[in-house]
Amino acid sequence: MSGIHRWPDLPAIECWSERDPNVDPPDFRVADVAAAESCLVYCEVLPGGTVGEHTDSAEEVVVVIEGVLDAWAGDRRTTLQKGDLLVIPAMQPHGLANRGREPARFVGVFVEPRVVNTFAKPLMPFNERVLETPSPPPS
Repeated sequence: MSGIHRWPDLPAIECWSERDPNVDPPDFRVADVAAAESCLVYCEVLPGGTVGEHTDSAEEVVVVIEGVLDAWAGDRRTTLQKGDLLVIPAMQPHGLANRGREPARFVGVFVEPRVVNTFAKPLMPFNERVLETPSPPPS
């Protein structure tokens, strides 16, 4: 979908790893945008939240917009903050965690129009390990 996209207007989904969402808040909110030759995810990781370990079928460039995130990709770990970029090769296990007190926001850019995301643990509310980006349109 071409044009200008603003975070508050995107249809975001609350996600979490296996646990009770009635007790614990979601880990993150995510929305995706598709283009002809690329796609991206816009993600807000809540304080204490984690985007659990997963692989993507395409290379990803993470751009931190706000906050501080602990990131791991393969056996490397780092701390990312506003303005930092992280390039993650296709199929490399990686994840992000917000250890701060404020939400952290990032964009993940893929140079493929469809990406298969495979999580180590099922991602809720889908109860699935394998998801597509962008999300398939509702049927």
